[in-house]
Amino acid sequence: MSKSLNHVHTYVRWKPAFGEMHYRCDHPDCMHHAPTSLLRGKKSICAVCKEKELILKSSDFKLARPRCEDCSETAEAVARREFAAIAHQFVTDPEEDQQ
Repeated sequence: MSKSLNHVHTYVRWKPAFGEMHYRCDHPDCMHHAPTSLLRGKKSICAVCKEKELILKSSDFKLARPRCEDCSETAEAVARREFAAIAHQFVTDPEEDQQ
């Protein structure tokens, strides 16, 4: 049996020959995989940017590569990014922008 890696998994869809849909870790040295029913509410790293962590929810399992809200193209995520850009204009100090 191989030694387990101590890391947060980056999940991608993997369909076994039979049974429930599974997701496996995308790390080359990790052999971890689990059915979707056991992954709800677990941490994962974004499969697109590979930087941010996310908590897996039911809607993430519609995608082959679950992604964070910054990489998502849903209407809600786009609106959230636009709001953050507008809010950033009001929060930043004008002197910092000049430097």
